[in-house]
Amino acid sequence: MKSILFVIFCCVISFSSCSQKPHQANIIDDKHLIHSFKDKSGNPLGNAYAKYTADNDSIFTSLIIISQSDTLYKIDNTKLISKKGVDDKVSEERFLGYKCVLKKGDYFILVMVNEYGEGISDDITIEWNYSEKLFELLKRP
Repeated sequence: MKSILFVIFCCVISFSSCSQKPHQANIIDDKHLIHSFKDKSGNPLGNAYAKYTADNDSIFTSLIIISQSDTLYKIDNTKLISKKGVDDKVSEERFLGYKCVLKKGDYFILVMVNEYGEGISDDITIEWNYSEKLFELLKRP
């Protein structure tokens, strides 16, 4: 009887550990879900997770947008990174982090902030590119 319970216990443990994606769990360990993106038809695109600064839960220093199987976009301090590579690198002068200005279904707008929480940049728009099926920085002329 004990051996049957042991086998069942081992099966349950192995099933639950297999059902989680360990890579994604490690990526979002210290981050908080801030938005779930959807396309124009309402289908899920991915979830955005942010790592907030130690003393402010509205300013973050890194962000990642992941789907069930892929990293779709990443902000790593001063680098904005799409699946194609680095979209942009922002200046570190007076930089503390980013603040979300607007979150919509298939895009979001950020602004860089200083240590006082004041905006020090123009709006930064990250949007879903429907033809290329990726998030990217909206480039303005």
